[in-house]
Amino acid sequence: MTKFYRCDCFVSHNVFLANYRLHVKYQNERQFWEDYEGVLIERGMEDRGKVLDVVKSEVQRRLNLDENVTKNIEHAKKNYQPLHPHIFSYKRDWFEPKFLEFAEVCEDGLLNQSQIVQRYLDTIGTEIYTIKALKPQFCAQMVQELDNFNNSILQRSRPNTMNSSGLIVEEFGLLDFVNQMISELLSPISKVLFPEWYGSGIDSHKSFSLMYALGKDTELAYHYDNAEITFNFCLGNKFSGAEVYFTHMTG
Repeated sequence: MTKFYRCDCFVSHNVFLANYRLHVKYQNERQFWEDYEGVLIERGMEDRGKVLDVVKSEVQRRLNLDENVTKNIEHAKKNYQPLHPHIFSYKRDWFEPKFLEFAEVCEDGLLNQSQIVQRYLDTIGTEIYTIKALKPQFCAQMVQELDNFNNSILQRSRPNTMNSSGLIVEEFGLLDFVNQMISELLSPISKVLFPEWYGSGIDSHKSFSLMYALGKDTELAYHYDNAEITFNFCLGNKFSGAEVYFTHMTG
């Protein structure tokens, strides 16, 4: 079984203060105020105590996350009735043939990065690529499954500080699926496309779903992912807008 790890920075970095549209790092009070007091005052801070309470609460949530996720997993196993049980098992049939071929070519090493990108991907920016990965039928059933879980009364953990509508894959029962997808598909792809960031391999991941809709989350603030490599899979129903904007790498 593949074993993944979590960076210590997960607890302290990238805490989002929604009222100030600001991501912060928290290691201790002295560091926090030295780094952020000025910008927080500029953005209208009136109560230092309330700001600090929000930050400390989020840090504590992250410290308790593993314990809470474990409880939620066990509760879901006993009480959740899936609509489409078959989609929880990893199958190559769920993926578009061209995407599978793309991953296989990355694995066999017969083509260089430039040749692979030209043959299989649309390039929309520096180290930003798109390709159709999942078949429509799988996407439709997964969206139905996510909606079904979200509409249940089961306990769930927030995926991050910015979104209220979303699921962590472990709680939803997709962890084995995601781990196998990483091992068989995303790892060889990452090694070819992002050799500088791939290092000796993918040793950790944070995987979750998000949903945007009127009356729920409608946007995502400018931020950086606390990761070397990000994969986004759009499952979506028909929608308009929802553009994603990219800037430079940080870190």
